[in-house]
Amino acid sequence: IVSVGDGSEPDFDTVLAVKPDLLLSQRSLSKADLDRLNQAGIKALIIPPAEDLRELESYYSALAAVFYGEEKGIEKAESTINPLVRAANVLRDELKNERKNVTFIYYLTLGKSAATVDTFAGDLLSCLGENKAEGKNGHIDFAKAKESNPTYLFVSKPYALENLQSSPDWNTLSSVANKKVLSFDSSLFERRSPDLAEFLIETAKTIYPDKADEIDQAYKASVTEYPTDNDES
Repeated sequence: IVSVGDGSEPDFDTVLAVKPDLLLSQRSLSKADLDRLNQAGIKALIIPPAEDLRELESYYSALAAVFYGEEKGIEKAESTINPLVRAANVLRDELKNERKNVTFIYYLTLGKSAATVDTFAGDLLSCLGENKAEGKNGHIDFAKAKESNPTYLFVSKPYALENLQSSPDWNTLSSVANKKVLSFDSSLFERRSPDLAEFLIETAKTIYPDKADEIDQAYKASVTEYPTDNDES
């Protein structure tokens, strides 16, 4: 596999040398770069990061349509994203009452950035409880966030409960004192991966152990109950 840089700094000279049929990018490309690709006969498809499940499904559809055509592409996209849609719908239904009593903040970087409600991670995790990370685009008021004293703290690996217990900035929070701190692999959210379905179900069972069996049974039964996200109001 040839390295062509990354999303922030793609190596267009290498891209042109490899000459793929299609270049996928999550960021916009300059006119000069697009002109170089066009001159080389390389198509470019810009698919920005999704901010919620509906956007994610539409982006999967756009990508699949390139390879399978529009009609088949929609089917492929729905079958790919279906497990994650089902997981989110099941948790919203099964935890309708319980999640009103659970609050959380997911810190992407401790004390600096968090999964606010307008981010993909913040939106998706809301099926587990109330997101107390008030702000926009990951920016929050750290002091105000601490005052909210959420039931759970979610942190990105390699941070874990032990790091917070040893810090005077964090060890006074009830979530830390009660050991209600969960460490997440942030790359799951960055990739917008369908693997998030299993992650959501397992995290829900950790937070709501008394509902674990019901969550499992409902998710298995949801194969036919929630075929797509199209009927969600």
